[in-house]
Amino acid sequence: MKRVVEKNNLSYIAGEVLELMKDTNINLCFLKGDLGAGKTTFAREIAKKLGIKEGITSPTFNIMKTYKIPKGYQKNFIHIDAYRLGEGDDLGFDIKDMLDDKSNMIFVEWPDYISGLKDIDRIEVEILHTDDLEKRIFRILNK
Repeated sequence: MKRVVEKNNLSYIAGEVLELMKDTNINLCFLKGDLGAGKTTFAREIAKKLGIKEGITSPTFNIMKTYKIPKGYQKNFIHIDAYRLGEGDDLGFDIKDMLDDKSNMIFVEWPDYISGLKDIDRIEVEILHTDDLEKRIFRILNK
């Protein structure tokens, strides 16, 4: 599915992604896009839809941040930013263990930098710039 979205309408796309994750029982979402495309902004919107009140910031320097989800079956919103890793580098923790726990919702920025994730069921959200700085193109795939 492909959508062109204004920045002030991220809530709608975040809701679609969460619904797709629920319907497919997939707890892993790749966030792809160039620097400045809005991956962290989108992760922030997802967290907001999950009822997380804490400020969501990019985990670029510490690789991963975990936030408690206040209601529902899912318990943890795990936000990973692998930008500082080299392509195929080891994270330093086992993401597959986290994936086995279906109460975790895992959102990964720069997923191509993490080895061993290519064959795992996931939702992919690709965020593309447009000529209009207030709009982005979102491609959402179930892989």
